[in-house]
Amino acid sequence: MRECKLMNCLKPVLGKSYKYTRLIGTGGVGSGIVFNLDGDHTIGRNESRSGKLMPFKDYCKIHIIMHYPSVLLGKGQNGVISYPISNVGCDNPGTVLIQEMKDAGMDTRGISQLKDAPTLYSVCFQYPDKSGGNITTSNSACGMLTSDDIDNFFVKMPVGEPEILIAVPEVPLKPRLRLLEHGRKRGSFNIGAVLTSEVPEFLSLDGIKLVDMLAVNIDEALAVAGLKNEGSLPEEVAHKCYHSLTKINPDIMLIVTAGANGCYSCYNGKIEHIPAIQMDVVSTAGAGDAL
Repeated sequence: MRECKLMNCLKPVLGKSYKYTRLIGTGGVGSGIVFNLDGDHTIGRNESRSGKLMPFKDYCKIHIIMHYPSVLLGKGQNGVISYPISNVGCDNPGTVLIQEMKDAGMDTRGISQLKDAPTLYSVCFQYPDKSGGNITTSNSACGMLTSDDIDNFFVKMPVGEPEILIAVPEVPLKPRLRLLEHGRKRGSFNIGAVLTSEVPEFLSLDGIKLVDMLAVNIDEALAVAGLKNEGSLPEEVAHKCYHSLTKINPDIMLIVTAGANGCYSCYNGKIEHIPAIQMDVVSTAGAGDAL
């Protein structure tokens, strides 16, 4: 890539266009807050824990994932358009999020505002060693997205542009799979992600056959591979996960993120380890989605 000085964006090294010019994705759209917890031990079931409220904003999956290509590739003015599909509430957070996506160059025709559900909200927490997790709204507008919503979007999205389709959590699994089914019919490049708790259903519904690339973290890879040993080395987990996937989809690509251990990319029978950049960690919120 070379830098586009006039627009502060990236342009192709060769030629005038990219291989893919359309990015369509469904997943969570919401906001949240970040706490740095006091104390390194895991939160107990009945424990009240203090923590510092950090000045960082937290966003949800498809918003994070689509923000980077949208901005880096010229905010829709350089031949690549991003189309998120999701729901937000008819509330101030939902209105603000839609405007932020528009400001980042996304086409928000696939975002609906619902009157009977709040915008997705997440509380991210981090321990002193920078590990952590989040608590996310289970009764949000995102949770009301349906397969019909996906179908309705594609009615007005003609086939023809080379496109990437992305299906990620924080909306129900079935509309995500419907998006990937449309991708198979349209000849799109399909990317999927799945939570540990969703793996059994994802496998039973043949989700593996619908993706060209699967992106998971170590815990999710363990579940996909049917492993219970959390002490397994990341490389071993990536290898076993990839091996189990290729039995179902021989041409699948796999990315396994492993925190401070970097990530593993698997394709065409090969596994490559990409080490993490050594630096002082400020926050890991959204790191996996950004990757």
